[in-house]
Amino acid sequence: MTRERISDTEFTATKLREGTGYVFRVAAENEAGLGQPSEPSSTVTPKKPYGVPDAPRKPDIASSTTTSASISWSAPSSDGGSPIIGYIIEKREGGMGRWSKCNHYEVNETSFTVRDLAEDREYEFRVSAVNKAGTGEPSVPSDVVVTKPPYVAPDAPSVPEVTDQTARSVRLSWSKPRDDGGDKITNYIIEKKEPFSIRWTQVGRTPDTNFNVTGLKEGEELQFRVIAENKAGPGKSSDATDKMVVRPPYDVPEAPGQPTVADINSTSMTVEWTAPRSDGGSPIITYIIEVKEQFSTYWRRVNSKEVTVTSFTVSSLKEGNTYEFRVTAENKAGVGKPSQTSQVYTAKAPYDVPSQPGNPDISNIQSTSMTVSWTAPSTDGGSPIIGYIIERCDTSTGRWFRVNKYTVKDLSYTVSDLHEGNEYMYRVSAENAAGASKPSDESAAKIAKPPYGEETFLYFAI
Repeated sequence: MTRERISDTEFTATKLREGTGYVFRVAAENEAGLGQPSEPSSTVTPKKPYGVPDAPRKPDIASSTTTSASISWSAPSSDGGSPIIGYIIEKREGGMGRWSKCNHYEVNETSFTVRDLAEDREYEFRVSAVNKAGTGEPSVPSDVVVTKPPYVAPDAPSVPEVTDQTARSVRLSWSKPRDDGGDKITNYIIEKKEPFSIRWTQVGRTPDTNFNVTGLKEGEELQFRVIAENKAGPGKSSDATDKMVVRPPYDVPEAPGQPTVADINSTSMTVEWTAPRSDGGSPIITYIIEVKEQFSTYWRRVNSKEVTVTSFTVSSLKEGNTYEFRVTAENKAGVGKPSQTSQVYTAKAPYDVPSQPGNPDISNIQSTSMTVSWTAPSTDGGSPIIGYIIERCDTSTGRWFRVNKYTVKDLSYTVSDLHEGNEYMYRVSAENAAGASKPSDESAAKIAKPPYGEETFLYFAI
């Protein structure tokens, strides 16, 4: 109690003891003296203006390994009036015993990885929040977690199914395991064994759920199984397939139809054929086209890539050579019998030289020139005529010479630079893309001379 005189209507009491209860009363004083005191106040206990935080929420286990566990939690619903400055994480082994502190420094986040745990043990964790007032109540303990790898080897896949087979291979497919062990499956191991053997042999690995086992022997009796693998290692093997014999479920195709040839030219021919009457129960993969020269016994394959249509253009032939062709069909069972050999075909241009032009006619005879005219050939050989070649022959020598330097497209041509008095014959050849025709028959022989005779003058003596 203080007896100090104050003129205000409020007073701060100091040097009180924390946790001790106090009551207060006030008396007024004037010149006449001290009046009666007021009624006592209610009891007041001095304490800090904030409290410890509430408990955080129950921690969740985010992940775990053989020696660690990562936990997370939510902040308390109340910080007690003072900001939270950190959290204390505690662990307890086996759901009983003493709680021990895990962190040796302030943890400001709402997550923490507890390390240095013993492998294959059960742990639970709790968290307390700390502010200036102190440490609050701990949270409810987390669920129990066992320290073990985050993944294990996967379960067994389904029994493999045979989806296709040939004389030397078997294609298998299967379904993924129901449980991958907590980690992505990295590979499947495929194994085989003979029915009466106990020894399984690995034949391949694949990340897919199917695999083509090759290099088998036709007629071999086998069983297969599959094992899934992840980071933890191989899991359990699937059940084995039933016994199966390695053989194609189909036969080779029959022979295709006899080939014929179209679009013949000097270096290539297009070979055509009909598909086999039976593909042997398996779709045709490709046709094999072979060629040989007429009197040779050596057949040469001409297609290096698959041919699935019933025509093929054979190139790089030699002009003038004669060729024969045959075709064989192939499916998954293998190559069938070859077709009947084609007829003989000659590599040549698809057109011929024209026929002879008509007999030349000579007109407009001059002392040094003549005009030669003719009629077009009866056939152009299958290729348009591109011009004519005119030749002359001096009957005194019997030798033929070409007279036009450039190809003549008209049906007439005036030959110049003749020698007056010489007798000439002419012939004409037609030319197309295949070359020049045989020359026409020779024209009648004509003498180069003026178009008039010499005048005769008679002189009479008188």
